[in-house]
Amino acid sequence: MAYVIIQNIYFLITQPEKYKLWISVFNIFIGAIMTIMAVFYYFDAYKPKVGPVGNGPNPDLILTNFLGMIFTGGCF
Repeated sequence: MAYVIIQNIYFLITQPEKYKLWISVFNIFIGAIMTIMAVFYYFDAYKPKVGPVGNGPNPDLILTNFLGMIFTGGCF
């Protein structure tokens, strides 16, 4: 993800008139995809699964990952 951000900044600095629109469209698309993935991850994490009793969902980890993905999608 850091590579994508650095590449976008590089293109905007070196060729702003050529890539400005396409980078904006790309960033909006990636942000929407990441937000959809965050919602899918949240619902999938709480889906019942087969396994040992001690391997249940960890609510703190799920919420942290969900908020991180939503924040990243919003930044794009």
